[in-house]
Amino acid sequence: MQTSFRSVSELLDYYIKCPLCGCRLTTECSSINPSSDVEFLTYADNKLLMSIDDVSIDIDMLTNKIHSTPSLNDKNFFIGKLCNNYHFYYKAKIVIDDNNTIRSIILHKLHFIRQLRNKTHFTVNSHYFNNETNIRMTDDMYNTAELSLPIVEFDFSKKRRMDAMLQKISILA
Repeated sequence: MQTSFRSVSELLDYYIKCPLCGCRLTTECSSINPSSDVEFLTYADNKLLMSIDDVSIDIDMLTNKIHSTPSLNDKNFFIGKLCNNYHFYYKAKIVIDDNNTIRSIILHKLHFIRQLRNKTHFTVNSHYFNNETNIRMTDDMYNTAELSLPIVEFDFSKKRRMDAMLQKISILA
């Protein structure tokens, strides 16, 4: 699984549609600081336009150059994509150097929800910075088990194989 990206464009092309339901993913931005006010504006001429705490940010998606007015206080933020049906979500941490160029784009989190035919409901959160995958399994409305494992790679292109893997994981819990 790819965990680092050369450009914002490559990150946003990582998944175009939800691998579970096929709906188009929505781009979202967030700040490292949870109290920050973040707004994703739009794409225009190969640029991603957004604002964090009233600082306008233009990211050239081809060159990784950033222009901000006024200058950014925090040189880190997140960009990700979200399924509108809340099945799937991923985000990457963007680190900016002192020259206002993106220094690194590293996958931070991947999240998905899946329900098997036997009605077992899974919520999977992979945290790449912690090298950990947390899986919550609910087999009915009352019994929930949680399991933490080293990063688990899921193949979204083969749903039956992914479901079989989740079924095996549920036996461990």
